[in-house]
Amino acid sequence: RDAELSLGVDWWARAFLNGEEVLSQRPKRFSEADGAQFNGDTLISAPLRLKQGVNTLLVKSLGGSGSHSFVAYITDPGDLQIAPKP
Repeated sequence: RDAELSLGVDWWARAFLNGEEVLSQRPKRFSEADGAQFNGDTLISAPLRLKQGVNTLLVKSLGGSGSHSFVAYITDPGDLQIAPKP
């Protein structure tokens, strides 16, 4: 089924769903310049195609010199069970 990931980070991040890179709606010229699909604390969306069973979302985030955080939302979770580990 289709879903949408909204991800906000305080620096830069890339995300992977089941080993495949998640391509965000961030303008391509920016993502090509810094190598990040997600940048900044404003939520950036990306389409997801979920498979039946367990789906693994990995967020690789580059922190700055201070503290670091990110927030992620999955749209219309319905009967999905979301946990930090399967």
